[in-house]
Amino acid sequence: LGESEEISCTSSSSSSIPSSSVEFAPVLGTKSNFPTSMILFLDDLQWAGPSSLKLLRKIVASKKLTLFFFASVRHNESSSELDHMIEGLSDLNRARKIHLGPLTSESINFMISNMLD
Repeated sequence: LGESEEISCTSSSSSSIPSSSVEFAPVLGTKSNFPTSMILFLDDLQWAGPSSLKLLRKIVASKKLTLFFFASVRHNESSSELDHMIEGLSDLNRARKIHLGPLTSESINFMISNMLD
């Protein structure tokens, strides 16, 4: 993404902001050379903490950039914070939950045969 600017946080609430938000701040919306569309995929989102989810919600809910956000979450390990974030983004038409079941044996065989051809 190029060189990042150094940002100093002077707000008293800066201690609750994850350090990654300070690094992303110049990239997400203030640099004129940043692409207008972006794809973001996060795996195992159930491991994200409350501060990271808060930052992620702000990024995904932002109208400043076109973001295609994909995340994988283990349905049996979701937290209440994560469920709340997904519901809030769904209410804003910024998220849609899709449940994927296990692959069938035929699907696995098909994928492997395509990879070997």
